[in-house]
Amino acid sequence: MNMTLSEVVRTARNGQVSKLTNVYIRGSCIRFVSLPELLTSAPCFKKVVNMKKKSEEAAKERAGTKRKRT
Repeated sequence: MNMTLSEVVRTARNGQVSKLTNVYIRGSCIRFVSLPELLTSAPCFKKVVNMKKKSEEAAKERAGTKRKRT
């Protein structure tokens, strides 16, 4: 999950603050992402939830059609 951020304020360990216009963060470096509550009803996230439900249902169907070996 790579991310591109714009208008970033970075605070160094020594307290120095710097403003950056664009930042690219590699997914393996991301540990936590906090999103505002307003985004919970955003249409783009509803699409993701629907896609996840469909893939889970398909996986259950595939698991149910496999035969046990005796």
